Amino acid sequence: MQLVNLKLLIWLIFNKNGAKITGHSSPVIVIEGVKKLHGANHTVIGDRIEAGTYMIAAAMTKGEVIIKNSCLAHLGVVIDKIKRSRGQC
Repeated sequence: MQLVNLKLLIWLIFNKNGAKITGHSSPVIVIEGVKKLHGANHTVIGDRIEAGTYMIAAAMTKGEVIIKNSCLAHLGVVIDKIKRSRGQC
């Protein structure tokens, strides 16, 4: 899994708001002036570290936890480790 880098995230957010920025994957970034930016919606993903911590705590205590609004693909390593340990934390 590859995480989005900060330069790409800034490019994405500004372009969603009406900016004209190109070259995010090259050494040269080109910014074309616009008269005005506009609003846009952006969804922030759940914190995988926090979700993973709760999952491990539940496994260690043989308890249960419900994780909401988190991307399962981002928790694959934690889930795999918990399965491999068979809850033997």
